[in-house]
Amino acid sequence: MSYKELRGDLLVKLGRTPQRLSQRVQDIKRLLPMSTEEATCLLAHQEGVHLDRYLDQDKLSRIRQLITDLPSPTPPGPVRPSPTKARPTKPPKSVQVTLPGGMTLRDPILPPQIINDAKLMASRVYFLLYIFENSARELIKRVMARAYGDDWWSTSAPAKVKREVEGRMKGETRLRYHGKRGAHEIYYTNIKHLRQIVTSNWQHFERLFPDMAWFTTHVDVIEASRNVVAHNNPLDGQSIKRLEVYSTDWRNQIRGCVEDGLL
Repeated sequence: MSYKELRGDLLVKLGRTPQRLSQRVQDIKRLLPMSTEEATCLLAHQEGVHLDRYLDQDKLSRIRQLITDLPSPTPPGPVRPSPTKARPTKPPKSVQVTLPGGMTLRDPILPPQIINDAKLMASRVYFLLYIFENSARELIKRVMARAYGDDWWSTSAPAKVKREVEGRMKGETRLRYHGKRGAHEIYYTNIKHLRQIVTSNWQHFERLFPDMAWFTTHVDVIEASRNVVAHNNPLDGQSIKRLEVYSTDWRNQIRGCVEDGLL
């Protein structure tokens, strides 16, 4: 991400013209010596934009210092206590969202943006990640069983992957009340493990992909999105579009392999 993308997203968020945005930026520049770019970043911060999605650490440090140095607004006059008893504050209104399938959730404290993000991640992003990860598992199961037999996990999966999966399976046995992931060890893997299985047995997978770089690049990009969502954070619009493109690339590639009789 970049400053140019930050300014574009800020314009969309505020729903203002570039001229009006420039006026607000100039107002901020009058408070302290700073560049137009820095003033725009300060305005974005004031409007709730997450600057770490757009700026590197050096620029973030500069903006944080400016935020600290900004003068506090001066009240127009002395504040006099109200002669009447203050009315009790009404509790915040619960935010409700209806997910695909009719499931309805209501939360009494979360801001609407968090609920909207949850709906978007559930209906658009998580679906793509779920399909990709399980598609990769199914592909690996087919190719490895064809190459090494049904016992391929114990004979041919990388030793480090097997150790990590074994630890997960042992940990799961203590949660007797909870449903299990699956019968086969591969359902205890994550994307990192799947990449390691394929690259360490590349001779059996190379005919399915243009080259190893294509495979690892697509997996790395999708994994980056998966890691954000796995920690219950939203993807920005550009990352969602990238995920959609790379997921489509993957499905088209696998569909072609099936049609050619390779899977």
